[in-house]
Amino acid sequence: MAQSIFIPKTSTPEILVNPLTDAVSKATEATQGMSGLEILYWVLWAIVTFFFLRWIIRLAFEIILSPTLVYVQISLPRSDSKLDKEHETKKDFKEKIGIMNLVHNAVWKISTTSLWFTVMNFIFNHIKISYEIIYKDGQAYFFLVTYRNLFHTISQSITSIYPDAEVVIRDKSEYISFTGNHAVIRTTSIKKADDKYFPIKTYKYFEEDPLTTFTNVFGGLKKTDVAVYHIVAKPLSHSYNDKAKEIAGLYSKGKYKQGGSFLFSLTSLSKLLAPLGWLVTNFIQNKEDGSNAPGAGGGDSYKIFNQAEQEAQKMVGESAAQSAFSATILVLVWSDSDEWAQSGIDKIG
Repeated sequence: MAQSIFIPKTSTPEILVNPLTDAVSKATEATQGMSGLEILYWVLWAIVTFFFLRWIIRLAFEIILSPTLVYVQISLPRSDSKLDKEHETKKDFKEKIGIMNLVHNAVWKISTTSLWFTVMNFIFNHIKISYEIIYKDGQAYFFLVTYRNLFHTISQSITSIYPDAEVVIRDKSEYISFTGNHAVIRTTSIKKADDKYFPIKTYKYFEEDPLTTFTNVFGGLKKTDVAVYHIVAKPLSHSYNDKAKEIAGLYSKGKYKQGGSFLFSLTSLSKLLAPLGWLVTNFIQNKEDGSNAPGAGGGDSYKIFNQAEQEAQKMVGESAAQSAFSATILVLVWSDSDEWAQSGIDKIG
């Protein structure tokens, strides 16, 4: 008698799905149903949202830390003696201002002094300093405004370079006080009109002390007016110096013009395609690289510069070797009439 063999029926095994895998698969399915234009739209939306949120976070960070701002007045003794005036030359102001680069370098290096400062500056753009010339009560004052945790480093840098300098933290009421019968405030900002890699002319290219211009302008204001020339400087990373050096090299070969920073930003794409171009040139077209020696048929061309172009190239090269800052320049005039306030803005700006 044949015996039947009973094989129990087994259930189909369940496939465990990881939540992350499920999310990725759903995103993939959603993406597959999109057109190329829709994908581009969402990518652009994500980029805009990222920069907007970063701006909001940094603004909130600035507002939260605003109570920690310190208002520092810098004073230097005047050289009024007869001997000082006899030995004073036009080069003196360049030497006195030139050593201020050591203070700028100290401010720039703050972000590298500790991991905390490095992270804070990377996320919140924390390291910054405001240089200000303030006219009030008929006199001009020099102020620095920065965060309290940066004050010690900046103060040490100033007093080590200018031993006679007096560095004093003032109360906010002694900084700028908008009290009285004045009712008109006019403000403006100053920015470069062309390429950011071509720096503005500095004291090195001036024949007279630029502070003389400020004192002359302030002398045309009323003693009851208040005026502020305000420069907020933020350190830039080494990537700016690398790009500036590359631009200086391209400019010397006549391959770059002022205002071409946007096109220069697209060179990263050409660098990615450079190996493909090298293969096409050397193996498919069977051409050899040209030489840049004088009289050669290939290589970099030579360009003859006029004096203005030589100065521009020199300025780019000098800025590429120094600590770089991005700066915002603001001008404020507070007066009792619209005519005086606008006149002060026109003169200072």
